[in-house]
Amino acid sequence: MKEEDKSKLVEVFTGSPWEAELVKSLLGNSDIEAVTKDGMVVNVVLPATAVDVSVLVNEKDYEAAMEVVREYEKREMEIDFNRIAVKVGSNVLTRRDGTLDVTRMSALVDQIAELHKAGIEIILVSSGAVASGRSEVRPTKKLDSVDQRQLFSAVGQAKLINRYYELFREHGIPVGQVLTMKENFSTRRHYLNQKNCMTVMLENGVIPIVNENDTISVSELMFTDNDELSGLIASMMDAQALIILSNIDGIYNGSPADPESQVIREIEQGKDLSSYIQTSKSSFGRGGMLTKPTLPAKWRMRASQ
Repeated sequence: MKEEDKSKLVEVFTGSPWEAELVKSLLGNSDIEAVTKDGMVVNVVLPATAVDVSVLVNEKDYEAAMEVVREYEKREMEIDFNRIAVKVGSNVLTRRDGTLDVTRMSALVDQIAELHKAGIEIILVSSGAVASGRSEVRPTKKLDSVDQRQLFSAVGQAKLINRYYELFREHGIPVGQVLTMKENFSTRRHYLNQKNCMTVMLENGVIPIVNENDTISVSELMFTDNDELSGLIASMMDAQALIILSNIDGIYNGSPADPESQVIREIEQGKDLSSYIQTSKSSFGRGGMLTKPTLPAKWRMRASQ
């Protein structure tokens, strides 16, 4: 950024990296010039490592931007969460080569720890086992898809949960592993057993880290993806919000490659988004955007049962 441009910029918001990124997206304005930390321009990519960052806009857009920020802060004050579920996708946790992105995991854990210390119960639904295991094991012979999934998940889940354990231990927060399968939501006995397990964990200050048990889940018994699993967990545990962290911005009203396309910030109930959603999936995940818009409806349906 040129020196002469800095005098035209004014601050409209200061907060945590994820709040700053959310405010940026709400403003949705090309005149948002920068996000800064300690006066230095930074790029915010969730989850970011900075403690507090500021959003700057062009001086001429200050009043309009502040209207949006005030509305955001008003809504935030009205929401009082006691329990939330957070789902983290494989591509958020892994680098391009499939290895765990420890810096990003650490930043994510830091933010969850702050919420936990503020008295909010967190249920973490984390992908990444298969992707993590893939970078650790070199099969001696060609494996079919089921064998690969079982091998990589068995190795990768141990690596993943150990990393979470070490990171949360730095904050003095115990975590516990919960591996589940789709059939556990089909019988009342299994359903209540896993609900009771996570309830006891939360009551004792333990953060449940949930993942599908890929070592024994085969194709016909698998969840569509961990987005579906996170919706079921959020409903089962009466979470007040489900936050899905992804490596993409959201659903666009056109091709993401088109500079004219914009992210749809709020989706009305019952709105058909099929024409906007691509069926392609990311490098290490198996879900993509296809299942995400259906989660709120499924969540409400199960909550009403």
